[in-house]
Amino acid sequence: MLYEAQRKVPDVRTIAGDAQIVDLTERFDAIFSSMMLHWLGSPETALRRWQKFLKPKGRLFVALPVAGSFQEWRELCTTHGITDGLWPLQFANFADALSTRQSLHEIMVPYLSAHQYLRCIKAIGGATSPVGHKPASIGRMRRLLKTSPTPFDVTYRVLYIEIQSGPSN
Repeated sequence: MLYEAQRKVPDVRTIAGDAQIVDLTERFDAIFSSMMLHWLGSPETALRRWQKFLKPKGRLFVALPVAGSFQEWRELCTTHGITDGLWPLQFANFADALSTRQSLHEIMVPYLSAHQYLRCIKAIGGATSPVGHKPASIGRMRRLLKTSPTPFDVTYRVLYIEIQSGPSN
């Protein structure tokens, strides 16, 4: 993802590391995070930490999927008695106390099939299920995929958050 960001915006500075525990002495005018925060154990704690890296009047911009995303996949799995294996997502109000501005958008993404949807999830790193998830048998998954609607539309509920630098910045 960092490579792609730098390829698309050559002047952007990227930082590779553990976003939950990163500790920087440098301060920034703007920090961007797109579709990554939901992978962290405590997204709100990460936002508070990142806010400290802003210069006065600096801003933090974040986009992440929130609860209610992928509902079509979750319902299909439930219909077939399968747990969906997706990571739990934050509720849309998780950062209300921090944010300067927020907007929630529902984006419908059409896939040719549920199988294509799963391939796309795997390609973006979403193939690792939460600890304790018991995957469905191959037979059950085949039946689910065989009976799933085509095309297979999936709703992404994306929360866009803007946070300004804190009082101590």
